[in-house]
Amino acid sequence: MARRTPTSCDVIIVLGAKQLPDGGPGPVNERRMAEAIRLWQAGHAPNLLLSGGVTTTATPEAETMAALARAAGVPDTALHLETRSTRTLENAVFSIKAMRAQGWREAVIVTDDFHMRRALYCFDAFGVRAQPAKVRNPMSGKIFMAWLREIFGRTIYPRQVRAYQGRW
Repeated sequence: MARRTPTSCDVIIVLGAKQLPDGGPGPVNERRMAEAIRLWQAGHAPNLLLSGGVTTTATPEAETMAALARAAGVPDTALHLETRSTRTLENAVFSIKAMRAQGWREAVIVTDDFHMRRALYCFDAFGVRAQPAKVRNPMSGKIFMAWLREIFGRTIYPRQVRAYQGRW
């Protein structure tokens, strides 16, 4: 099956992921950023919004991703960092706030294939129907466990989303 390429929009949002212990990008961040940079270079959006705060290291995930973008030639004027989120729901909430502040209406979400359904659910719950740009993963034991974790995550997120909607 051919990969579906998103249409043009205002911003490409990349959801953060676990970094290496030294704050460098882990393989998930590298895969997601490679796809986001490919889309940006192809002209699908003029802006990259990198979403991820401090989780496993003292460096926000968004800053780690920004270093990858800069190394690939993305100028700082195209980079926007959201450094507060620590989980998928917060990625959506804080990214949507950033979108609204910039006047952006249309977004492409870049995340792993196993994570996309929950990510889109979170954005949709707050009124943003984003286009998916799934990063495909070859099946391995680690990826299988990620799929299982997502099944669990999808069962608990509706309640968590409702709690955030009450504060929105």
